[in-house]
Amino acid sequence: MATTDTDRGTSNSHRPGAVRRSDTESRSDTETDSEAQANRASHSRAGAAELIGTFFLVYTGTATAASAALGKSIAGTPADSLAVALAFGLVLTALVAALGPVSGPI
Repeated sequence: MATTDTDRGTSNSHRPGAVRRSDTESRSDTETDSEAQANRASHSRAGAAELIGTFFLVYTGTATAASAALGKSIAGTPADSLAVALAFGLVLTALVAALGPVSGPI
């Protein structure tokens, strides 16, 4: 007697050769619920770090560039092109050192 699709527990709505999985098997075998929560928390921290870093980079760099364009001093002599480049570079370096361990290893 030949076995049919209905004898094997498969239906015609699935692709030929497709493996049917139960609800518990549909999740990754290696990822548990606590690991999934840890991954979500890690992504939240990384997103917050990126948001804070972007704010400081844009705020500091733009303030220095605006100061240079207007010729007004923020502290001391008015800023020039070198000051704008240094502001962006130093802020970026500080942010990578401070926030890199949080947002980098995703």
